[in-house]
Amino acid sequence: MHINFDRFTPELSGSEIKHLKTCSECYEHFHFLNDLYIEAKTEDTAEVPADIWENIEPILPRQKHRFFAKSYLAIAASFFICAFTYLSWNSYNLTQQLELVLNKNQQLEAELSLLSSQNLYFDSLNLELRQLENDLNDVNDAEHKLEILNKRRLVLVKLIEIKKGQDNAYTI
Repeated sequence: MHINFDRFTPELSGSEIKHLKTCSECYEHFHFLNDLYIEAKTEDTAEVPADIWENIEPILPRQKHRFFAKSYLAIAASFFICAFTYLSWNSYNLTQQLELVLNKNQQLEAELSLLSSQNLYFDSLNLELRQLENDLNDVNDAEHKLEILNKRRLVLVKLIEIKKGQDNAYTI
C-alpha cells in the first residue's frame, strides 16, 4: 500500500517514514512533491504588467451577438402558433358549415318525403335520395361527402320541379 499524497504536507507520521524507507516509488514521489513545496515557498510572486489586458484583448475572439438568433426563433414560434390557430379555427368553421348544409338537406328531404305522390319517377327519386343519405352517413372523407351532397342537390331539384309541375297541372 502506497502513501496517499492528495493532501501533501512535509511532515510525515512514523508509519509513513518507515514506508518511504522500503518503497522507492513513494520515496521519489515524496521528494519530488517536497521539492515543489519548497520551491513554491521560496519563489517570489510575479508582478503583472499594467497593460496586460491591452495586449490580450486583440487576441481574444469576438463574441457573436446571439440576440438576433433568439428573436428569429421567437418569431418563428409565434408564426407557427398563429398558423396553427388559424387552421384550427378554419377547420372548425368548415365543420360547422358542413353540418348546417347537412341539416338543411335533411329538412328538405323530410318535407319532400311527406308529399305523397303516385308518380313512379317521384318515388324512384325519393329512394335514390334515401340511398344518398345513407351513403352520406357512412362516408368520412370530406371530398366524397361533397360529391354525394352535389348528387343529393340534383335529386332534390328534380323532386321540387316534379312537385311544382304537379301543382301547376292541377291549377288551371
